[in-house]
Amino acid sequence: MVYFLLENIESGHIKVGHAKKLYGKRGRLETLQVGNPRRLLPIATIDGNNKDSKKLEKQIKKDLNDYNVRGEWFYADSEVLDYIRKIQGFRLRMRKPDWYWSKEEKQLPIRYKW
Repeated sequence: MVYFLLENIESGHIKVGHAKKLYGKRGRLETLQVGNPRRLLPIATIDGNNKDSKKLEKQIKKDLNDYNVRGEWFYADSEVLDYIRKIQGFRLRMRKPDWYWSKEEKQLPIRYKW
């Protein structure tokens, strides 16, 4: 699977990576969290086998190169978030945050807050 982790809403950094297992004991989220003082929030995943996930991850990083901070970390710019939500097979891993909604949808009286 390809995953997208939000490091922190203030810094606005998203990690793009792939893993066989994201949650649970010895999952990728657990190993990354140990080395990071800020809470990492899984915002989205794209299921797939390991080979396909590696190819997709590489393409995503290439497409987002202009927003790269360092390594696998990217700015959580609105264009990056729009790109993520338009990827085929994208699954949101949290209640819909403000960045998920389009301008038309934001006009609805009820929506989730970040």
